[in-house]
Amino acid sequence: IHLVPAGVDTALFSPAVSWPETFQALFVGRLAWEKGIMDMVYATRGLDGKRSVLRCVGDGQFRSWLTDNAVAAEGYVAHHELPAIYRQATLFLYPSLPTLAWQEQFGISVIEAMACGLPVIVSDSGALPELLPPTARRDLCVVPSGRWDILRERIRDMMEHRGFAQALGRISRQWAEQKYSSEVVGKQ
Repeated sequence: IHLVPAGVDTALFSPAVSWPETFQALFVGRLAWEKGIMDMVYATRGLDGKRSVLRCVGDGQFRSWLTDNAVAAEGYVAHHELPAIYRQATLFLYPSLPTLAWQEQFGISVIEAMACGLPVIVSDSGALPELLPPTARRDLCVVPSGRWDILRERIRDMMEHRGFAQALGRISRQWAEQKYSSEVVGKQ
């Protein structure tokens, strides 16, 4: 059996010309409990004074809850508009929570974020850790599901060590080009 992953257009999903000045953690996906929405809010609350560093793009049952908690929560965004949103961020979060009947299987937005040169922090739910480059620091890039306190520490690490975060972003981009680009996936 040969597994063929989903691919991403690495020409469309490409890094920003320059690293954004303002720190911003980004989540793109369904705004639901099992995606770790509450964990992201708790983990990012107060990290940068009064301003929230979290931006969530997507739709779902937690959208109004995010807005009530002073998080930038945008609704559905057309796929071709997503690369510009990724390029405004400095970190991508995907801390999914397993349920009794479900675990995260892939996470296409993780691949899109890596293609855009973002460092990525995921939970240990399902196949998420397998998406990351083998050279990524697992102790920094993979957090236990439901441990928003550890997620907060990892986010703070990325905020305080911007050069390291940028290096992880470059590694992510290279990995996305080598493993998940539409050209590479199409040849499998």
